[in-house]
Amino acid sequence: MDAGSLNRSVAAIVNGFRSFDPDVRIAGVILNKVSGPQHSDKLDVTMSTYCRDIKVLGKIRKDPENTLGQRHLGLNTIVDPEGSGVSALQRLVEPIDTDGLMDIAESADSELPTTSPYAQADACASIAVPYDDAYCFYYRENLECLEASGFTVKRFSPVKGDGLPDADAVYLGGGYPELYATEISSNNDFLEGLRNTASEGKPILGECGGLMTMCKNLVDAKGAKHPMSGIFGCDSVFVNKRHGPTYVKADALPGNPLFEGSVRAHEYHYSEVMASEKDTFGFDVKRGLGIVGKKDGLVFRNAMGTYMHQHALSMNDWAAGFRERLV
Repeated sequence: MDAGSLNRSVAAIVNGFRSFDPDVRIAGVILNKVSGPQHSDKLDVTMSTYCRDIKVLGKIRKDPENTLGQRHLGLNTIVDPEGSGVSALQRLVEPIDTDGLMDIAESADSELPTTSPYAQADACASIAVPYDDAYCFYYRENLECLEASGFTVKRFSPVKGDGLPDADAVYLGGGYPELYATEISSNNDFLEGLRNTASEGKPILGECGGLMTMCKNLVDAKGAKHPMSGIFGCDSVFVNKRHGPTYVKADALPGNPLFEGSVRAHEYHYSEVMASEKDTFGFDVKRGLGIVGKKDGLVFRNAMGTYMHQHALSMNDWAAGFRERLV
């Protein structure tokens, strides 16, 4: 609850939410942007007077150092194995009664599954997954799904100069390759590895930023060309125009190497892929934008690049195509 410059209005807002949907039980509240001790004391009186049955789990002080900034295209993503980038988050947690928060969560009625939601298989294979500031948009469930299907996930950092690991498949997530185009373009071991992997017929899925990496060139916002892997012969161009966010429904075409039937996904990007409608695509887009002409999923052998971000739990066996195309 944003309590900045508010006193009794905090109780009015909290009680307003409670009245808006009586079926939702508000058991606790965290007050944010508390300016100081005097403001804190007033909020204690307000909550104890007007919201007696709602526990105050913590009060976070108004502090510029606690601000989580924004960055290129949206949220400030944190890819920081050493943990130094989460110090602001740690400061935010300090005044919160995390034990009380967990007690409330555990008191809620729930019917959570007790077994794995993923299809279990024994692929006995490995999959290379770039994970750094350029490739950081992954649904965690997608990686868990691959592991449940028998894939060993090999993480690496193209931005730091890592070459493509020896693997049976590749999953290129989204992110900000346009911000690190120089580093990626100069990483020949990574780009040549992708080209060779595609030519060998191994399964590759590139999502958004991964799709851009699979193109011939990445043209940045200043018009500079950065050679990429060239799996597809077209360029991706960063444009000053937002595409999405859009929820997508698409049908897999017969030549789709990784997916069958109908899929659901989302798309959100500031780039455009200069493909032709004569190119080979894997999806017929029913709702959404796609790459060109309501088509998405450029295809080369068993490699596919798409603007769509799918979630593994949106289908019964998201990793099936990876297993079936192992060479």
